[in-house]
Amino acid sequence: MRFLRSLRPRRKIAIITTVLLLLCVLAVTDGLLRQSGKAHPVINDIAGRPLDCLAYDTPPTAEAAAPDTDIWTAMQRSVKGAALNIQQLQVPSGKATPQPYLAALIARHCTLIITIGPRLGAAATVLAHSAPQQHFLIDDDQGAATTVNITRVDSPSAITAALAHQLHAT
Repeated sequence: MRFLRSLRPRRKIAIITTVLLLLCVLAVTDGLLRQSGKAHPVINDIAGRPLDCLAYDTPPTAEAAAPDTDIWTAMQRSVKGAALNIQQLQVPSGKATPQPYLAALIARHCTLIITIGPRLGAAATVLAHSAPQQHFLIDDDQGAATTVNITRVDSPSAITAALAHQLHAT
């Protein structure tokens, strides 16, 4: 304190201002360095178009054809020239549950998720209850229940009809 009393008033103000400015810079720097958590990636739809997604199990052998060939072809024909994007996801077979894969499609903001097979149909039925805004088309032999957001289909032509209906609704 004696040091400050011996200084001229202008120098006092300059020293106090400099010290306060340095403290502010240190506080901001410390706050930036201590930021908790990393930035989370955000999925942006840069096309601005709806996205329909097809999920199917991995074929049991390398020689076996993917079970979605007819359905994927039907989807491609249905959206040709339309303002709709389509995507397919091959879910690994095995003991792992397919729910995280379908949840990822929900996170991708798929307007419609089409599942093929009983394993994916069961997973979609479970997820449909926790994501009531998501619409599912389920193609399986198990006779999955049809609810507000689940529609059971049994052929590529039924999927084509559902896609055509969606295109006319948008």
